[in-house]
Amino acid sequence: MKKYLILILSLLFISKVKAEVYYSDYGNYSSFSNTIIEETDIIDVDIERRYKRSKIGVAGNYYLEDENSIEYPNIDRENFEILSFDDWKLAKPTNKKNRVIEEKLGIAGIPVRYIYITNPKGVNGKLNITEVEVFDRYNRKLDYSFVCKQCPKNIGLYINNGIIQESSTYISNTYGELRIDLGAFFYIEDLTINIYEYSESSEERKFDVKIKESIQTDQNEYFVTTITTSKQYNNLNEAIKPIIIKINDDNLNFINTFPNSTKKVYRFQDKYFYYYRNDAIIYDDGYFLEANEEFPYLDKANYRDYYRYRKRNKFVLSDDLIIKNKNTKLDDFILENTGIEYEIISNINMDINGIYDVKFVLPFLTID
Repeated sequence: MKKYLILILSLLFISKVKAEVYYSDYGNYSSFSNTIIEETDIIDVDIERRYKRSKIGVAGNYYLEDENSIEYPNIDRENFEILSFDDWKLAKPTNKKNRVIEEKLGIAGIPVRYIYITNPKGVNGKLNITEVEVFDRYNRKLDYSFVCKQCPKNIGLYINNGIIQESSTYISNTYGELRIDLGAFFYIEDLTINIYEYSESSEERKFDVKIKESIQTDQNEYFVTTITTSKQYNNLNEAIKPIIIKINDDNLNFINTFPNSTKKVYRFQDKYFYYYRNDAIIYDDGYFLEANEEFPYLDKANYRDYYRYRKRNKFVLSDDLIIKNKNTKLDDFILENTGIEYEIISNINMDINGIYDVKFVLPFLTID
């Protein structure tokens, strides 16, 4: 027992090794970016300040006539845009310059809550409906609950999940039915219904879209239109187009059993003119070190700093270079190493106390 303790407590000494920090050379610089980088003893940072460059020229925007911003006082009457007609609405639009207003007898002012897809006639006994979306007058997508008869049991995972390109949902022909509950009442003219129907066949498919106020079976007031399509998709990777249902769409023929639902509805189309100024300060995209011929001015008050960096490796040896027992490894004297491959060359005999030479060989130097 005594000899064992003496062996454990015996000291083995190493000489000719300095406790010091060693660095490799720096590597190449990275590309510049606007991500802030902090400098350390192993990271060298180069900061480059870049500026907005500009020119004096024409800038502007499109406005209704006489409704332009004071920033753009000049009108170019040869440069204009005519927007598409707005949706049909119950409220009559305000008269404005160059505004075209149309009116007709349409359906409006009826609050509805339920949407049905009924009487499906698809290919191979089923109608493939991949998604149904409903939007309000502000183009907000509505959540809804639903009941589906003669549909897959997992239809709830797919019918309103925002994924159009899938084929897991269908309604069986003839007696299948999808009933959507919006959970609240919306005016019929404010709703937009997008139905995504998918088929790899050019055979004709049909279904009815019925919109109702009440779920009661004895309630006979509703709007219904029949949709017919033969659109063929080669595969699910094609962009599946929605069938868009809007109550006053001129391309849809709605049967209306609601009393007093036919009212005068309006839509309008506006003409926008280009208003401009000649002395606008126009900035180039991005930030630059110098101006150029096209953008001759450099705005020294409008800048962004860009950073690039280069790294070097670090190798640190301990000040305490004494082996105190046989469990000590020469690698234990390395306090920090950021990734340098090294080799240790030594003539140490761990069974005999003494002074030995040790070399730490690094790719860029040898430490004695």
